[in-house]
Amino acid sequence: MKCVYHPTLDATGQCPRCGRPLCATCMQGAQATGGCGECLRAQPAASGGPAIGTIVIVGCLVLVLLIAILGVGGYVYYKRSARDQITPPEPIETPPVPVTDPSDTDPSAAIEPGEEAVAVWVAGRSDLTGYVWKVSEANEGWTEVRILVGPPNSEWLDWVDLVWSASGMLYVRADDGPVELDVPDDTGRTQPTEDLAKEAALAHIDQPGWLTKVTDHSGDWSTATLWVGPPASEWVYRVRMRWDSGAEGYAIEAVEPIDYPGME
Repeated sequence: MKCVYHPTLDATGQCPRCGRPLCATCMQGAQATGGCGECLRAQPAASGGPAIGTIVIVGCLVLVLLIAILGVGGYVYYKRSARDQITPPEPIETPPVPVTDPSDTDPSAAIEPGEEAVAVWVAGRSDLTGYVWKVSEANEGWTEVRILVGPPNSEWLDWVDLVWSASGMLYVRADDGPVELDVPDDTGRTQPTEDLAKEAALAHIDQPGWLTKVTDHSGDWSTATLWVGPPASEWVYRVRMRWDSGAEGYAIEAVEPIDYPGME
């Protein structure tokens, strides 16, 4: 049952005079005045003041307005409280970058054996400051490497043998010694060298612009294994060659495609 004056509100009682259903707000006015709005309007108005029905209606409107104000104020307070309780995100702390001391024995920041790891090892050696270097020998996995070091624009002074430490993920010095100057070849014949090996590999593949690197060779460069491939890409072929002293050039023994993990 709904209030006769407020159809959207449920009735909580009846007018004590006429029995009309009234909501809680109208009931308060009816109990205070002895009747609902219609009952009060039906009785004669007292002289010298406003009609009782008018007073009741005004009172009901005031109560409704107060309830609305309280409801809006409560909603605003709730929203502000919820906003204040939001926890701001914690700042992300960047971990400090460890500083490598160049004086450490055989420092290396590389994680895989290769020329980059050798360069890191050389850069960390204070006794090689200002020297230049090149790889003289290396096995296919670059776990054993020999480099030559010396001042710029001069003969190589020393050789250094490096071995890869899998536990430390760096190169360590295995041995070193002075470079013995080559005795000039008095036969006048062409001798095998790194440059000739690279030229032979690139000439055999015959792909303009491709690059090559030595992965293994003998001490006198009579045998060599090289990888060949396009720039800024994976190596494509493995070329094995042997020096032919009669032809004074390299003879290609095998050309094999390089397989990488995950390739079918």
